[in-house]
Amino acid sequence: MLETETKKFMRQAYMVYGIPLVALIVGIVLGINGIVSIVKDYETNAMVIGFIMMFLSGGVLKILDNRFKIEDQMRVKRLIEKENK
Repeated sequence: MLETETKKFMRQAYMVYGIPLVALIVGIVLGINGIVSIVKDYETNAMVIGFIMMFLSGGVLKILDNRFKIEDQMRVKRLIEKENK
């Protein structure tokens, strides 16, 4: 069982899931607004731009994680051993 503070856990969950989701949505909106008058199939292109932004945000999060590494965020509270029957 892992033990951590709720505030730290929620902040980490937001960073891992929320930031890429926001980047995806922003990329799609920017893609639709930016290329709707240029290309006929703008939905597909907007989706591709959204996925590219989502993957780029994941890379940025990885770089930031390596730079600002915080030790001892989660601790093992106890180990549960499986009984062999």
